Amino acid sequence: MKPENNKILLIGGATRNVGKTHFTCSVIENISKKHNIIGLKIKTIYENDDFFHGKDINPLKGNYRIIEELDKNGNEDTIKMLKAGAKRVFRIKSKNIFLKEAFNLFMNLIPENSLIICCLLYTSPSPRDRTRSRMPSSA
Repeated sequence: MKPENNKILLIGGATRNVGKTHFTCSVIENISKKHNIIGLKIKTIYENDDFFHGKDINPLKGNYRIIEELDKNGNEDTIKMLKAGAKRVFRIKSKNIFLKEAFNLFMNLIPENSLIICCLLYTSPSPRDRTRSRMPSSA
């Protein structure tokens, strides 16, 4: 599938717990009344970034993983998106250098002309965590 045939709204933030999921679910709740929404949660893994993601109860094995959320019981962000009214919800967890490959595979899983609302997990350190940074020292 060609990504240009889909509409994507990307919601992201620079740190955890800033309201990305809450805002995403509010948007889904309002838009899903008139449109079929595909929800997408992306978590990008960089080398040596455990500090930024906290404890991972389901570590990545391989280069990436794409999971369709089917369960409406629980408190995961993807479950919240389903409860908000998304027709389908997917979770991509990928090493940063394989994100494009994972995203292209995801695009092949959904119908053409889909409306996708994507919530990006933070991919840069929190302003609170200025002691560690992914930015090169020359930046």
